[in-house]
Amino acid sequence: MMKYLCYLLGALMVFPVKMLESGGVNYKLDEFLLIFVGVVFLCARHARAAMFGYAFFVLLYLFYGAMLVYISGLVVNYEVFFRLLQILLIIIVMSMMSDVEKTAMLDGIANWGPVFALLMVCYLVFKLDYSASVLLGSQQHYKDFFNGKESFLSVHINTVGTVLLLSIYVNVLKYQVTGRAIYLVLCIFMLLPPFMLLSKGDLLAVSLALVFLGFARLSASYLFFVLLAIGGVIAAVFWDFSQFDPTRETLYSTALKAFVQNPFGYGIGTESQVIFALSGIDYPAHNFLLSAALETGIFGVLFFVSLVFYSCWRNKSPIARAFLLAFVVVGSFGNVMYFYKYHFVFFMMINAFFDKTYCHSVQLRSQRLAAI
Repeated sequence: MMKYLCYLLGALMVFPVKMLESGGVNYKLDEFLLIFVGVVFLCARHARAAMFGYAFFVLLYLFYGAMLVYISGLVVNYEVFFRLLQILLIIIVMSMMSDVEKTAMLDGIANWGPVFALLMVCYLVFKLDYSASVLLGSQQHYKDFFNGKESFLSVHINTVGTVLLLSIYVNVLKYQVTGRAIYLVLCIFMLLPPFMLLSKGDLLAVSLALVFLGFARLSASYLFFVLLAIGGVIAAVFWDFSQFDPTRETLYSTALKAFVQNPFGYGIGTESQVIFALSGIDYPAHNFLLSAALETGIFGVLFFVSLVFYSCWRNKSPIARAFLLAFVVVGSFGNVMYFYKYHFVFFMMINAFFDKTYCHSVQLRSQRLAAI
């Protein structure tokens, strides 16, 4: 029974079915199922000690961020606390899953990502009369297309790339183990929505990941990061980013200014208020490190940077590191804390702990099928 619930949980993570709307916030079925599975596990099982480190740091992050809200006197955004609690719950749930249940959940992610991509493509083509000229003239026309009241799905456009990356990664793991080209075809198909929407962060993430894999095949991974760092410095010094996206450039510069003014942070859920006070733009920072810098200061930045490096250290596979790079790039252009829920940390955990279990399971299934 729990194996099927774990499969359903994985499927709903990449197929965000809306369950109810309250106070302008859409709550999805996977969030309720996660809570149900968590309650069942907590009543029947024991969490593994290896996960207490993750849970401790998330709780510390929550406590420190809540204390800063009290100190700053700003308005509390409870939605962000809710998302951090989801991260904590997914850590606890995954720590109590058996290998069979982990495999089932990742199968749900792998199998339903292409379905979600197909639905998006059909929606864009048949419902919104997708047109390249309309897209180039006003990309806003296609934004929030699944957030309307008439839709049974609920997904922000900034979340699309992250959701599909989860499924693409697991399908690539399947290809690595089985060698079946169908999994690569599914991965390419799932890239269609970001390409059709001209999602800059997603396209840059995929491009850099592919370039990294090329360097990795030549045993020159470190050279890639050296060149990337040099390119980043040159771009920061000589490029005028306002010509690409004036609003985003204002958000980044304002967030940096606010961080310099208070390097210890303003509290969880306050970044939109801080940016609005300094720039008049009521948006979050659209960058996971800047979000952490504003809300929990230098300690939050160290927390996320450490998480990235730890995941990289735990899994030395070039494929795993390429997708880790892709997730970091996507997170650098979107609202990790506000829209991505637990996807960001969830990927780190798959990358660091569970992909080897999944590959082993897929290998065993392939051997059984070959024997038949």
